[in-house]
Amino acid sequence: MNRRENLFLVVLLLIGDALAIAGALVFAFVARYTLEWLPLVERLEPITSRYQVMIPLAIPLWLALFALNHLYDKRYLLVGLEEYRRVVIGCTLGILVVIVVSFIEPNLSISRSWLVFSWISAIVFVSALRFAIRRVIFLLRRRGRFITRAIIVGANEQGKAIARTLSPAAASG
Repeated sequence: MNRRENLFLVVLLLIGDALAIAGALVFAFVARYTLEWLPLVERLEPITSRYQVMIPLAIPLWLALFALNHLYDKRYLLVGLEEYRRVVIGCTLGILVVIVVSFIEPNLSISRSWLVFSWISAIVFVSALRFAIRRVIFLLRRRGRFITRAIIVGANEQGKAIARTLSPAAASG
């Protein structure tokens, strides 16, 4: 994968993650305050101004936490379960930061059920987005894009095994 393709992928993931996080937080708000069927959740009128401040504030914080958790690092892009593990960790840290911010600023106190819905929906939305991007990248790899060249030194059995593992470039990249 050349620098331009890597930059394109990182920008795509940044924009996608921001949209997925925003969508998850808004979905959690709608689920918390409009769905009637939720058990153990008291029906309250939301103080929307709190969420109008918290949601836009949370998005760049979460993206920064994602970056600190190496979700945009070339070594960890498109690597399967490791990427999803890092998404769960990043979303968990994001919710913890939102909780800390809501404790520091008493005017931003928010619903605990919104926090739970936000956490779950953020994991689902971001993971689904990254899964979709991964599928698109695999399709592009079949056309020769997003592939990194590799040189295998040695023709012994280990070298041959590595070559067999890497040979379907559309799958391994």
